[in-house]
Amino acid sequence: EGHVVLFVDSYCKRKLLCDHDSPDNDPKRRKAVNQWKKITPPQRAADAFGAFEYLVQQNFVKKNKISLMGFSWGATAGLMAIDPRMKRMFSPTQGGFYSLVAVYPNSKHWTQMKRMWTKIEDMNITIPTIMLAGEKDEAESIDIYKKLQQIAKKNKFPLEVILYPDSYRKFDEKREKHSVTVNNITVTKAYNKKAHEDSIKQIFSFLIK
Repeated sequence: EGHVVLFVDSYCKRKLLCDHDSPDNDPKRRKAVNQWKKITPPQRAADAFGAFEYLVQQNFVKKNKISLMGFSWGATAGLMAIDPRMKRMFSPTQGGFYSLVAVYPNSKHWTQMKRMWTKIEDMNITIPTIMLAGEKDEAESIDIYKKLQQIAKKNKFPLEVILYPDSYRKFDEKREKHSVTVNNITVTKAYNKKAHEDSIKQIFSFLIK
């Protein structure tokens, strides 16, 4: 599609998980995912800034059009990376990321982390951002998304939220429906072909704007 992609692995470099095709029932993957309080979204946001600085040095990259994309806690890390406080901390070249794609970013847990935002009103979205999630995802909150849309409209944040009916977590992952427990939270994961295909269209359309 003409996009340069740099995949940032925040787990392997910290010697937690280097098998990228490990299923949910892989003990090594469960150990890594369950340590999100050890490898925190803010740390992963820092990784994203490191990746950004690498990309701006490459002559085949449009330095003013570098977007950030994350899934689950990676999406939460992306939301933190575009926060003005985080940007001031790292002072990225040319002002930082151009846009953000956040796919099922654990909206129920943003305020519980006490890392950056104590309430949803603390979020500050300053660059074009698209969020995608399933309405049946137990780690997401429709109420939070509705409130965030209201805040975005009031503050003129460049935010678009797309919610897929009848879709669980990992609607874009081609695996059978199953449940996993992470940090005492059980979530259902199930592929949804229609939502997956639409999300691809939405994201590519968003990225070329």
